[in-house]
Amino acid sequence: MDTVFVRDGRSFDAGTDTAGRPVWPGPSTIAGAVKAAFGGLEPLEVRGPVLAERRGTGWKPYFPVPSDLVAPFHGTQMLRLRPGELPVGTDLGGDLQWLTASGEAGKGKPVTGWIPGSRLADYLAGRLPQGRTDIAALRRAEPEPVAVETRVGLARTPERTVRPGLLYQAPHLVDRAARAAMARRPGRDRPRPPCRPGPRPPRLRPPADRRTRRPP
Repeated sequence: MDTVFVRDGRSFDAGTDTAGRPVWPGPSTIAGAVKAAFGGLEPLEVRGPVLAERRGTGWKPYFPVPSDLVAPFHGTQMLRLRPGELPVGTDLGGDLQWLTASGEAGKGKPVTGWIPGSRLADYLAGRLPQGRTDIAALRRAEPEPVAVETRVGLARTPERTVRPGLLYQAPHLVDRAARAAMARRPGRDRPRPPCRPGPRPPRLRPPADRRTRRPP
């Protein structure tokens, strides 16, 4: 039920930038979580993460809507962008092409949301969409499974006191439907390196009582 905040690789300073930037956790982030969950064993391979919803004894995966699906017809129908000739000349060279939606380029907007794995399989096989197709055929998850919720934070000093004027915003990812970020861990794990004995820590003596301590 808690929120998730995974930052991108860009630098962030609460005194300069007033807002952080959240991202969907990538494979390296999930691999670090898997390593911690399995007692420090480093996984050789991690596939995912994939957003999934528990259905009975199994899980139903969801994926983001592909970026080449656009809705140029008042938001009720969608088309798939196709390579076409460039409308203008460039000096880039090579056989460049322009992604268009049957002459409707520039008049639509990308379709967003999350779709089940079966719908993504139809998209990859070329069965979806077929010409003008209603957006409802995607069977997008409702409501939006991952929402953004802005939290306000305050920077602190090493002594854990408030730094005046250093307010910042950090958008967190909120799961609305009790879904999970799943990852597959095939193969074996790298064994832990052998533990070597380190230097023996110094022996600490209890402080003498002030009432019986002798002057130097």
